Amino acid sequence: MPIVKLYTNQKVRDTFAVEFSTFLSTLLNKPPFGLFVVIKDQNMMSHDNNGDERVCVLEIKAIKIFNNADNVGYAKAITDYLSKELNCKQEKVVIDFVALNPGFVGRHATTVEVCEPESK
Repeated sequence: MPIVKLYTNQKVRDTFAVEFSTFLSTLLNKPPFGLFVVIKDQNMMSHDNNGDERVCVLEIKAIKIFNNADNVGYAKAITDYLSKELNCKQEKVVIDFVALNPGFVGRHATTVEVCEPESK
């Protein structure tokens, strides 16, 4: 159940959220219906004291997906995708991978830990 938030200072096309969701579901090996994607475009943003350059900040929160070894491949694939699709330099794409505790994520009026307990 990844939760994805993309912030950028540029306008993105109306179909981008669905397209990005499809890309991420394939990359992370998760069904598309399990991803929650929020696109926050046209934000006032700056990097390197330059507010005119295109930048992207991506936050991906997930349970049991991220680890140091896999994150390298995820970062490469996501950076390549965003730099191509949003015409943003690779060095202007920042990704924050956040590993979530299932007891701290609410879903179905409870927590993920309760509604999807680990098999023992």
